[in-house]
Amino acid sequence: MLTDNFIAEASQNWVCWIILAVALASYHLLWFSYFKLEKDHLGHPAEDVNNNLANTLINVLPLLGLLGTIIGLLQCFAAIANDGHQANTMSDGISKALITTQLGLVCAIPGWLLQSFLRRRATQVETSNQHHSNAKTATPDQK
Repeated sequence: MLTDNFIAEASQNWVCWIILAVALASYHLLWFSYFKLEKDHLGHPAEDVNNNLANTLINVLPLLGLLGTIIGLLQCFAAIANDGHQANTMSDGISKALITTQLGLVCAIPGWLLQSFLRRRATQVETSNQHHSNAKTATPDQK
């Protein structure tokens, strides 16, 4: 659940902003592919949907989350080294560090689901196009 504390912490973390920007770019590419697929029904829809840039961007999201977690943990350990071992310092630092992992996964999972939907839809459109093209090229004896 999103809390005010989560949003405040995420808004101050530069890795969270990168995750959100990458997620928005990948979703934009995927939705553009979907609308193009639904509008055109021509060409090779599977090629349009297998957009390498969108795939790469979505697959990078959890890795960016992991990067943010590592950076946060390093900052936590540095604070512990400076202030001494205190449970509050450690738990607060780990909590802040895990925000990026959570955000990376929350942004990546819907992208993976959307990719799966688009691939399935492209296969349906391509099969339909092949069926219609076979029906048009069939001679009267074959019908």
